[in-house]
Amino acid sequence: MGDIVRWAKGQKDEALAFAKEAADVEKTMAAPSGPPEPIKPAFELYGEMLMAAGRAKEAAQAFEQALLRTPKRTPSVLGLARAAAATGDQTTARARYQEVASMPGAVPTSAAVQEAQRALKATNY
Repeated sequence: MGDIVRWAKGQKDEALAFAKEAADVEKTMAAPSGPPEPIKPAFELYGEMLMAAGRAKEAAQAFEQALLRTPKRTPSVLGLARAAAATGDQTTARARYQEVASMPGAVPTSAAVQEAQRALKATNY
């Protein structure tokens, strides 16, 4: 949680360093066999922070790491789609937005599915 507090206080570089450290520690652990514990995986949080800091290329790498540990986790798939779109990687963006839009059991009115559908439609993916 130290990374979030630092982020909120405007200490962005310190927060990113702390989040990276947490992600590196998480990488040494076995992948969860059920829902991630803690609720927000470290690499996913790190990717979101990198996106907020305007570092989309690094964010894409963090989301890719998150998906190695928790495959098909909607926030990580959506994060990777956003990061890929921001870096101009249209192939990855299209594939990941399509993945979100067509996930089994996805609710068509969910914010994630709606965002994916809008992105696919707006960019002619």
